[in-house]
Amino acid sequence: MKIFIPDLVSCRPFDPQISRNYKLVSTEAKHWLFNGAPHLDEQFGRAVPGLEAGQFAARCHYNLGYPQCRVCTDFFHWIFHIDNLPDDMDSRGVRDVSNVVMDLLYHPQTHCSSARLNWMTKQ
Repeated sequence: MKIFIPDLVSCRPFDPQISRNYKLVSTEAKHWLFNGAPHLDEQFGRAVPGLEAGQFAARCHYNLGYPQCRVCTDFFHWIFHIDNLPDDMDSRGVRDVSNVVMDLLYHPQTHCSSARLNWMTKQ
């Protein structure tokens, strides 16, 4: 039995493009993430450089300017962090993560938490 996987790269109808701001965006987003974020755990710190969120954002949205590309990059980092959190948690921990994010989104002025996710969501 043989399985044939199509070559999706060669049949793409467009030329891959990338925003001219991606190097600056990547550098500043990683600086923000590693130097500003409290409670950066070692596992997340090792995974972030491989994510290449700046390059991903710059390829998906190649016509954006610097500020918009930076927002997309930070959002990708935030989503990646939220995706990684429940890996080592039980259902109560996942519910706590959900509560931190939702409470902050509903009550941005009054919600207070020392969680790293709280800091990232506020930013």
